[in-house]
Amino acid sequence: MLKLPRRTLLRLYRPIIDENDDLCLRGRLNDLIVVNGLKVETADLQVVLDMTLRTASCSRVVCLPSRAPGAAMKQVTVSYIPLEWPPSGEDVALIDRLADACMPVSSSCRLVIFRVGPQKIPVIPMSTLGKISSKKMTDLFLADMFMEEVAYHAHAVGRFKGKTIDYNQQSDLSVEEDLVRNDVATSKGISDPCGIDTDASIFDLGFTSTDMVRLKHRLDKKRLGRQVPLTVINKHSSIRSLCHFS
Repeated sequence: MLKLPRRTLLRLYRPIIDENDDLCLRGRLNDLIVVNGLKVETADLQVVLDMTLRTASCSRVVCLPSRAPGAAMKQVTVSYIPLEWPPSGEDVALIDRLADACMPVSSSCRLVIFRVGPQKIPVIPMSTLGKISSKKMTDLFLADMFMEEVAYHAHAVGRFKGKTIDYNQQSDLSVEEDLVRNDVATSKGISDPCGIDTDASIFDLGFTSTDMVRLKHRLDKKRLGRQVPLTVINKHSSIRSLCHFS
């Protein structure tokens, strides 16, 4: 009896009988990721990322499935090799924004993105034809090979946003927006609500499905005076748009 790991999806090629008269099935794994109930095929996402990020100072882009430490669900991870080294903060922020825009809107998934610098390029699993193995990149990522690069990307994006957006200028906030911002901070355990950009997605703060349920309970009737479905929070994920959804 042929047994495969649970939830293994194979794209099979022609079966082969080897010299021991054993049946050999050859194929490749379909990199299917389920994010918040939405199925994401990394091969399809790879095509979109290639088309999008090649115009944003990237020479190579690799999309791979991974899993955060201690997490039960998979996540989508994107690695890129910049055309110029070191990349500017503006380029890193642009790559981050464009890659995030490639994800299906309904997934509400925040990508894990990192750049590969000259020191790590020699360890990239690249064939003689220049193809990068997504499977081997996933193995390297799960072995914490790129943790420094992930931290660098997040720091560079945050630093660039900090230069271009003054979060402390909140004079244009309505009373409702200020209250909802406090609810967002409380739901996520953020001590200083003033540091939250009301026009940015709450998923940039690392919101999970559990955080969304906490926020929903605080918003229902107490703040907005009406029931707020989770789908609304997914679609209107910034504080400002959440306050003004119809």
